[in-house]
Amino acid sequence: MVATLIICHIRYGNPAPEDLINGALGGLVAVTGAANIITFQDAAIIGGINAIVVCWASRLLLKFQIDDVVGAIPVHLAAGIWGTLAVGVFGNLELLDTGLGRLE
Repeated sequence: MVATLIICHIRYGNPAPEDLINGALGGLVAVTGAANIITFQDAAIIGGINAIVVCWASRLLLKFQIDDVVGAIPVHLAAGIWGTLAVGVFGNLELLDTGLGRLE
């Protein structure tokens, strides 16, 4: 949650109050896909990157004047896409047991 506030403040000025909650919820969404195949440190990195993703998606919706009152799109869609990519980037390939490499 602190990462969300810091990153939103650095990138966009003062963060909105909902950025704190959306960042935390988005972090949970992003880590869920890889929870059984990543380490604690990987989860922290995924959550930190997710803070950027959620803030960016929230501001993008505002820029295009798309109404998303509860922040469902940044929290679920954007964080879910990042979480899916994070499985391939951070996941332990031995635990995945697919026989594929990182780029495959």
